[in-house]
Amino acid sequence: LASISAGENDMDIDRVSFFRDAVSASAPIILDLSPTDGFDHFYEALSFIREAITKDSKLPKKLKDSCDNREWIKMVHDSHGSVERSSISQARSISRNGIFTIS
Repeated sequence: LASISAGENDMDIDRVSFFRDAVSASAPIILDLSPTDGFDHFYEALSFIREAITKDSKLPKKLKDSCDNREWIKMVHDSHGSVERSSISQARSISRNGIFTIS
């Protein structure tokens, strides 16, 4: 949805791209850790981020920029209706558990 909102505006396209990169690199900490996980599991999740930073040295700046742009990201989220968010959620579910058929 954010990509749609960015349109052809280079600044907004960068915002979306930076946010996507930062979240993708942080996914092991955001999605895989539970409150009961110990230090070893946390350290293991950090190794994924260290590897991502090795591949993209601008990742820390992208994360900071994403934090600085959180109001824009929230505005994009809020500006799209529940139908769009529901459609994206359904597509993710199909992608994880089903098969897309294009005719």
